[in-house]
Amino acid sequence: MKKPLNTILVFLALLAALLSPLTAQAQDEILILLETDFDSGALPSGLTASSGVEIISEKETLALALDDNYDPGNRVVRFEESDQVGMLTIASGESWSDYMLVFRVFVVSGQFSAQVRETDEQMGLCTYRMGILPDKKTVNLVAWAGDECDQYNTLDTQDFEFPMSKWVTLGFMVVGPQLTVFVDDQVLLSAQDDTYAGGYSRLIAWPGAEVYVDDVKVYSLSVAPSGPPETLEHYNGTYEEAIAELKSKGVIPSDGALIFTEDYAFVSATGSATNMPLASKKPAPDVVVAGELAFTPRGTGDFEACVLLHRVVSENRSITQWAGVGVDNQKRLFVIDNPGADPSSRVLLTDVNIDEPHHVLVITIGDKATVYIDGKLAIKDFPVVDRSGYYGVTLFGLGKCEGENLWAYEVWTEGAPACNITGNNVNLRAGPGTNYDSKGKLNGTVEADGQAKGADGYTWYRLIDGTWVRQDVIDWGGGCDALPTVETP
Repeated sequence: MKKPLNTILVFLALLAALLSPLTAQAQDEILILLETDFDSGALPSGLTASSGVEIISEKETLALALDDNYDPGNRVVRFEESDQVGMLTIASGESWSDYMLVFRVFVVSGQFSAQVRETDEQMGLCTYRMGILPDKKTVNLVAWAGDECDQYNTLDTQDFEFPMSKWVTLGFMVVGPQLTVFVDDQVLLSAQDDTYAGGYSRLIAWPGAEVYVDDVKVYSLSVAPSGPPETLEHYNGTYEEAIAELKSKGVIPSDGALIFTEDYAFVSATGSATNMPLASKKPAPDVVVAGELAFTPRGTGDFEACVLLHRVVSENRSITQWAGVGVDNQKRLFVIDNPGADPSSRVLLTDVNIDEPHHVLVITIGDKATVYIDGKLAIKDFPVVDRSGYYGVTLFGLGKCEGENLWAYEVWTEGAPACNITGNNVNLRAGPGTNYDSKGKLNGTVEADGQAKGADGYTWYRLIDGTWVRQDVIDWGGGCDALPTVETP
């Protein structure tokens, strides 16, 4: 039986060229989640087939007997030509995140699809799907979404004359938001989308199609963090560039969402401590926070410092807990965590030039923080108290503290969390706008399941009871940015 030569090595090489998320060591230790060639004659564990899908030997069909690689002893899966949809479901109920589906396919006629990160077992629609449309000489990549997963978003489409009546190796890969489809050694479709974070796979032959499948494999592409690199290339670029680099180097997980960006913020004071809060309604525990700090001390001799804060907790408008990285008038760059009791701090650099701005990037996950100063690793695994909080630029003492290109990004270590909406006597509406009927008041915290942009330009969240609330009048946290855009009533 002829097998595809070094299929996984070819695909991994292409993957590295596209995304570079896998180190050489990770490629050597890649995990096979599922592998089967159907030669036993029985459907392997983890696979289920619909009616009209069966295992046969190649000698039972003329189409395969005419192929140059004909092997009468080889067994394959046949999707029998009929007026019904034929489906081969792979690991139903699994929630694989970053993985690659690879298989050989022999299309005689009709349309054929492969799906990844599928989440709906009954309908088979909540998924990413690549489709082969020989009659239209095109291939496409779509995301099926919406309340009933009955709306599709075309992510990529290409004119392509798919090789008919011959064995072809197909690969469908998902790593974070990146989706890539391969045909043999050619990248065919590529797109980014964050609708689905995990699921299983399915192969589909549509009515009137005659298709054969063999050598189905699923490879895990989840990369365990190997420790932070010594330097960052995009530390002072856009947040998209910095986050993409951190993900590609395995420093942070692939799931997360932007919290805020701010071009410029400053504090000048004549008191002991003054804070400029940032995104106070969007606290988060696990974050990447970055910005360029410029510090102008007054020079009185007393302690003065300019600090970029995160994990800020306040009570009665007074800050009670905070963590941050800053520069002081003794020419020191430092990291500190003040959880309200037993604060800890560490001097990172001494004799720094405070006449020039310095770029800081802080990665805080759980009870550890890693700090980069001007793109260089200053400290890793600095101990902090695990908590949620907001952000800010703070000046201790006199002078002026300025921040530029400030941003914060929430890291999701276990996929997108629920979006929780909290309001106090906030108006609820029947739709995303004040022109919709009033539906009472929101008092307390309710989960949201969708979002839409109103005619007023504001983002509105749809709560799980079907009512709507405007973003700027509530507190919210969790995976709100990852909520699907839904149809308005």
